Amino acid sequence: MEVEEHDLSLSLRGLIVWGMVTEVTLVLIAVCLSWVFGLKIGDWVVWSWWSVGGGILAVLPMVGCFEWLWRWNPPTLRHDREVLLTVLGRPLSRAGWGLSLLIGLTAGIGEELLFRGAMQTMLTGWWGLAWAAIVVNLGFGMMHAISVWYVLLAGLAGLYLTGVDQFWLLVSEILGEDLGPRNLLPAVIAHGVYDFYAFLRVANTWKQTRSKDDQEIYK
Repeated sequence: MEVEEHDLSLSLRGLIVWGMVTEVTLVLIAVCLSWVFGLKIGDWVVWSWWSVGGGILAVLPMVGCFEWLWRWNPPTLRHDREVLLTVLGRPLSRAGWGLSLLIGLTAGIGEELLFRGAMQTMLTGWWGLAWAAIVVNLGFGMMHAISVWYVLLAGLAGLYLTGVDQFWLLVSEILGEDLGPRNLLPAVIAHGVYDFYAFLRVANTWKQTRSKDDQEIYK
């Protein structure tokens, strides 16, 4: 028996509840890990306009890669694209800019605090940054397990965000100067804005590719 698309797609309320519960849970796990292992989670996020600007600049390559893959639509990712449209297209098409931005930024906060924040910091102390980055971003990829290819792409995006997180520390080492403490905020902003863009793209494609009759069914 075939499963209709509207049986697989989330409602707008379901998307909001699922997204918020998931990300709040990730934040709580990050806080618990920080407490257990004596990490100072409050030191990882430092507000400054430089950090905001850095996060916005850092998201540009991510958006470029997403747009290229979305337009190219290679056979290896065609199934993943259809899953995103089927599950998320309808609710995102009704969410609008405001809710899409809220959900995207919430994902950036929750996932960055847990993966690049608590887990990467904890594992770096045990194994060093290289192995910590590999293990953490493998887990990050698995959290987005639509297919093997999607896990790989998500893991590579995670490695890039690790680079964003560690950028000032690496520059400090190269220049031999203290440019300030590590700051997770650029990675949080880059992640959140990327998700926001991807949500808008999925919503727009769903509207363009589904017939008006289909869209009436999903209202």
